[in-house]
Amino acid sequence: MDDNDPQLLNKSEQELQMILGAHILGAGLGGKPPSESDKRKAGSSWFEANLGKLRSVLCGNNAIRDYLSGSNKDMADIFSKVFDLLLLSTVFHGWPIGALSALAIRYGLKRICSVQVV
Repeated sequence: MDDNDPQLLNKSEQELQMILGAHILGAGLGGKPPSESDKRKAGSSWFEANLGKLRSVLCGNNAIRDYLSGSNKDMADIFSKVFDLLLLSTVFHGWPIGALSALAIRYGLKRICSVQVV
């Protein structure tokens, strides 16, 4: 699966966290590969620790605001917008942007951007 494939949205939060965790942990230390649980925990912790950075990159963008207001429900389109914003930011250079994009969407852009729905 390509890193910019909207089909990443079909993966669970746990699967996406494992992709991030695998990036963080690599092959593991001492020749022992990290477990799926270790990868998920590492990915989840990293994601939570970087919510502020995600917020600063994503939440001021008009396309994201349109999605949050309900005027754009095309998930492939919003995936593409999030992917492009993260790819163009220097903050997430070198990270698996597709998995990060899908995880941000699955986690909830409203949660990330702290939008109160009235």
